[in-house]
Amino acid sequence: MDKKGKRLLDFFSSQITKWRKEVRAVLKEAIKKEREGSDGLAAMLVMLAHFKEQEESLFLIADETTTPADAEAQLSLPVTPRIIMLGETILTAKKWMLSIEGRVVIPPGAHMADFTTAFAALFACYYVFNLEYQVEASTTLEFVQRFLVRINPDSNKCTAKEQMSKTTGRVVKRKSSYMNPHVISFIRDFTEFYLLTD
Repeated sequence: MDKKGKRLLDFFSSQITKWRKEVRAVLKEAIKKEREGSDGLAAMLVMLAHFKEQEESLFLIADETTTPADAEAQLSLPVTPRIIMLGETILTAKKWMLSIEGRVVIPPGAHMADFTTAFAALFACYYVFNLEYQVEASTTLEFVQRFLVRINPDSNKCTAKEQMSKTTGRVVKRKSSYMNPHVISFIRDFTEFYLLTD
């Protein structure tokens, strides 16, 4: 994930003036941090910003000393899977927990040595438990599915039936389509960029 994450960050960095201010802000923050082994995480944050989705739709932040019981009692854990990042910021977190259905199902340190493992566990939840992607992060998760994990079914059972309207900010019915047009467009632009620059 870090290798593809680095390529995504390079793609965004090389065209920084092209992106919205939210994407530029996340990108600058990701680049100025010591990123050793965190390119995958930084790329996920940039992709969330690019697709106009909130970080909280996949990641929650908690103090580094938070226990699973503390997280369940103090955080508002949603039904859909989330990675609870333990640290000051999402980018500086070094420990992770995984929650689903309002419960911590994987505590810190339990076989999640790095962000890539934590994110793989989060993503696997959708397939293992046959869950639809949450509306708030459906575009980013479809991008992960199609670009990073390379799962490209003709009919996507995991795509949310609803999405956030980019104009009104309300939940609306999603048009029936096999692939999200924003994901298709981004993958096309990314591929063309690397074909022209390699």
